[in-house]
Amino acid sequence: TYQDALNRIYEDMVVRKAPNRPPVDSVGLPSNIVERDSIYELMIVPRDWTRFDLGYWEQFGISLDTLKFYNVVPISGYYAKFGFAIDNHFVATPGLAFAYLEFKDSRLTYKIYRPYASKKNKWRNTHPYNVHDGYIQLPKAGSILIITKSRKDVMCLYENLEVPAIGIQSETCFMKESVVKEYKIRFLDVITLFDNDEQGKKISKEYETKYNIPGICIPEELGVKDPSDLIRSYGKEEGIKQLKKLLV
Repeated sequence: TYQDALNRIYEDMVVRKAPNRPPVDSVGLPSNIVERDSIYELMIVPRDWTRFDLGYWEQFGISLDTLKFYNVVPISGYYAKFGFAIDNHFVATPGLAFAYLEFKDSRLTYKIYRPYASKKNKWRNTHPYNVHDGYIQLPKAGSILIITKSRKDVMCLYENLEVPAIGIQSETCFMKESVVKEYKIRFLDVITLFDNDEQGKKISKEYETKYNIPGICIPEELGVKDPSDLIRSYGKEEGIKQLKKLLV
């Protein structure tokens, strides 16, 4: 299966090639790096899941099974090669750090997420802009598909509402018309659920104008921006209740 193939590639390219003792060098990458350039590469150093990792995701109602289903891997660091450098540069990631794996067009890529790192170091990404988080986990068809802005929200919607979703790489990304057509063929209703801030409302309107895809938004009076924060702030039961109201 596709998932078996991805697991095998991950095993061959990442686990077996990861050195047992990476050099301890926590210096960050240059701030002017072009993170999605074809000559920017990442290789992760995976580690075992810990109770601290799982505790972080549980506050959003996301379980270990869902994390594994969406190819989320905890890491102790990563190697990066940028420009035309010959050697990889190791960056240690103490504390909470995760890699999102994707395999598209015969290429394994990563998005690294460090929840509590500074804004500069929180993300590293080699996913192409046309990668949609959660795409390979979608059912062949269904009644509804939600387009949102992160894998965390995709996993939150999947586990708490049992609703399939995909996440675009940022709230400035648009889709090919052929991809929009595919989603509309496979699902009876396609809607967006972006953050209820200025940028989220802007792209929601643009998706409605450009693709005729309506948008829903978490009410501002709830004081949160996205589905995962809703679950964290209000608890699983009340969060699910509020999310279901949006889909009525």
